[in-house]
Amino acid sequence: MKSAETLKTVSGIILGIAGITICVGFFFVSDLEKQRRQFVDRNSLCPTTTQPVNVWGWYKIHPPEIPRHIAVVVDATDNIPSRQREEIVNWFRADFVSSLMRFEKVRIYQLDEIVSEEAPEFEKCAPPAEANPWIENPRVVRKEFEEKFLHKLVGVVESLASRSERRYSPLMEMVGHMFKSHDRVILVSDLMHNVSEYSLYDSHQKRHMYDDFLRTPYAGVMTRNMQEKKLEVVYLIRQKLKPWQNETLRDFWRTHMERNGGQMKIARTLSTID
Repeated sequence: MKSAETLKTVSGIILGIAGITICVGFFFVSDLEKQRRQFVDRNSLCPTTTQPVNVWGWYKIHPPEIPRHIAVVVDATDNIPSRQREEIVNWFRADFVSSLMRFEKVRIYQLDEIVSEEAPEFEKCAPPAEANPWIENPRVVRKEFEEKFLHKLVGVVESLASRSERRYSPLMEMVGHMFKSHDRVILVSDLMHNVSEYSLYDSHQKRHMYDDFLRTPYAGVMTRNMQEKKLEVVYLIRQKLKPWQNETLRDFWRTHMERNGGQMKIARTLSTID
């Protein structure tokens, strides 16, 4: 009998210790998550400090870092019809958002006749899309993700894709400029670079040969260090431009990126614009 009572007592103590440990662990993890949230600005959704803090006086946590800077450039020099705008928005909602790591900073710019990155139309860091089910409400986390980030992002993209036509499209300048401070550039465009100094519309027999471009004075201006930079294109095909939008156009851009140390890929080809 004594051994049975001793076993009960020991089991009770062990269960009590386990229960206390679980409770303490839960409150510790909760405080840990609360402190991590204080590292993040509620408007920009980006880290606000680089200084670590101690949780419960002994466990040091460090603020998150921004792993990559991403520029989304929408070519606003040509109007994009509603059907293609819907395809663009769907691509951003699905493929683009799913490719983001937490705290990647996303800026959105419009490509106009003047190249600038002084005033992005959108600038936020990617928040978590999934909740920690132990301490967070998944519905609340998803709602905040959609309202504070996703809806604003696609709204800006759709708005920029609705602009009126411009005379010039300085695509190469804009891409090179974006890579000064961004690691990845998403370009929504027909890829038809067009400025007074150099235009792909003037390519001989509509074949875009990069070696021909290198023989022009303009090529020296466009040389950039794009080591390990990535250009991803949401490609607009226009019926009126099909003779120019052949394989040599895509090869021209791939060669431009690779000779400057970067990479280029077509992320999505949209349905042809009539």
